Amino acid sequence: MPKRMINIKSISLILAVVITASCASFIRDEDAARFGDFEKKPYILQKDITAGDRNLAKGSNVKIKIVISGNWVKIYAVNTDIEPLKSERVLLLFLFDDDFPFGKFNMELFKIRLSLLVKPK
Repeated sequence: MPKRMINIKSISLILAVVITASCASFIRDEDAARFGDFEKKPYILQKDITAGDRNLAKGSNVKIKIVISGNWVKIYAVNTDIEPLKSERVLLLFLFDDDFPFGKFNMELFKIRLSLLVKPK
C-alpha cells in the first residue's frame, strides 16, 4: 500500500476521534440522571435574583428546573408561592464547560455553586 494512502487513513482516523470527542457532552449520563433529585426538592432563595425584568426576592420558596445542552447547564428558579400558571422561571445559574476543571462537569462543584444561591427547605 502506498505511503500516501496510509497517511490519508491515519489523518482520517485522527479527525474522526477528535470530532467525536468534541461533540461529546460534558455532562455524563449518570450526572444528568441525578438532576431529577434536585428538581423534586423545595428550596429557599439565599439572595435576591434578577434576570432581565424578572426578579425573585431572598427568602422566596422556589423549586428549580435544570436544562442541559452539549456544553452548558442552566438552572432556573420558580417561585412556589405563586400559582404555577402565573409564576415565571428566573435564570438562577448558567454554567459552561469552561466553568469546570478540564471542561468536564463535576457534581460536587455544581452542588457548591447551587448552595450559594439556594438551600433545601
